[in-house]
Amino acid sequence: NKSHSAAYGLICYQTAFLKTHYPAEFLAAALTDTLAKQDHTELVSTLALDCERLSVSIQAPRVNRPAYQFGVDGDSVTFGFGGVQEIGAKAVGAIERAAVDGAFLSLRDFCCRVDLFAVQKRVIENLIKVGAFDESPGNRAQKLAIVDSTMREAQEFQRNRKSGQKMLMESKGKIKDMPDSFDESISSSLVEQLVWEKELTGIYFSGHPLDEYRPFLDRACPNRCRDVLEIRDRESVVLGGMVSAFRRRVNKDGKDWITFRLTDYSQTIECVVFARQFERVTFKVLDDQVVVVSGTRGTSNFTQEPQILVEDMELLDNLHTSQRWNLELALKLDHSSIDKEMIRSLKVVAKRHIGQKHLKILYPCDGYKVEMDLPDHKIDGSLDCIREFDKALGEEKIGLLLRPPSRTFHGRRN
Repeated sequence: NKSHSAAYGLICYQTAFLKTHYPAEFLAAALTDTLAKQDHTELVSTLALDCERLSVSIQAPRVNRPAYQFGVDGDSVTFGFGGVQEIGAKAVGAIERAAVDGAFLSLRDFCCRVDLFAVQKRVIENLIKVGAFDESPGNRAQKLAIVDSTMREAQEFQRNRKSGQKMLMESKGKIKDMPDSFDESISSSLVEQLVWEKELTGIYFSGHPLDEYRPFLDRACPNRCRDVLEIRDRESVVLGGMVSAFRRRVNKDGKDWITFRLTDYSQTIECVVFARQFERVTFKVLDDQVVVVSGTRGTSNFTQEPQILVEDMELLDNLHTSQRWNLELALKLDHSSIDKEMIRSLKVVAKRHIGQKHLKILYPCDGYKVEMDLPDHKIDGSLDCIREFDKALGEEKIGLLLRPPSRTFHGRRN
C-alpha cells in the first residue's frame, strides 16, 4: 500500500503544479477529458466554476477556429466543438477541412464549403444557438430561420459542382459570396440565447440569467451557495439564485414536497422543501425562477453532499409585496455626499415608487451611525425602485437588509 500512496502522492503533486502554474492548459485538458463521458455537459458546468475561481475565462466556440477538443488562447480556454450537444468528431473534421481555404464569411459561405453529408442540419442549428456564427452578419434567430433554405441552395451548389454543371449565379462567381438574406423583424432575446447555451454546452457565454439581479443579491443575501460547503450542519443561511432540476414528490402521507437545485454565481446546491415547509410557499415553483430561500445546512443521506433544508422561500420579484419576508432599504449618506441635486433626485425616485415601506437614512455622526426614518417618503421597495436609487446615488450608498420569516435569523445590512 505504501507504493500506491507514493505513486498517488506524486500524481497529486504533478497535477497541483500544473493547475497552479498552467491553469488554462490544465483546465482545457480536464474539460477535454469530459467529452468521453455521457454526462459531459454537467461535468463541463462543474469545471467552469473552477475556471471562474482561477480567473480563467472560457471563450465561446467559433466556426472560424474549429476544434473538437478544448484549447488555449492566451490565458483563456477555447470551447471545443465536441462539448456542444449532438456534434461529433466527423462533423468537426469536415468543418476543419473546409476552414483551410479561409474564414467563413456567412452562413451561406459555410454551407457551400462544408460537406453537408457530415455536417447536418442539427449540427448547424446547434452551432448557431451557442454563438459559433456570431461573427457573421445577422442574429441567431435570423440565422436559424434561414438554415433550411440556405442548406437547400448549398446542396444544389455542391451537386452541380460535383457533376461539372454551373448555375447562373455560380457562373458569375457569386453563389458563395452572396450575403445572407434575413427577416429584420426576427430576433432572439438574451434569455433565449442563454437557455440555448446552457442546454447545449452546460455553461453560459453571453452573460448570466442572474446578471440583472446581481447588485441586489450581492447586498441583500448574506450567504452564497459556495458558503454552504464550508459551514456546519444546522447553521442558518439566507441565499438567492435560480431554480433548476425542479421535482415534485409525494410522501407516505400523500403530501407534496419538492427538491430543486439553486444556482448563483459561486456554486449550485441542492435544496429540499419538505411537506410542512412547502405548505408555506405561496407561488408555483418552476425551473428558471429567481428566488430567495432561508433554511439550514444539511447533508444528503444518499450522496453525502451538502444541501439546504428550506424553511421558507419567495420569488425575488415578489419580495416587495410579500407579507412574510421583509426587505429594508437604507441610504448611506454623509455630509460630503449631500447636495441639492442629490436630494432632488431622491425625491423624484421616491415619488415614482410610492408604497408602504419606510425609507431610512444611515448618517455617521461623531463616530456613531445614526439611523433615521423618512416618514414623508414611503416607497414600494421593488427591484425597479432599488435600481433607480442605485443609479441616482451609486450601489455603494444603498444598503439592503433582507429579513426572512424565521424569528431566529439575524441579518446584516450590506
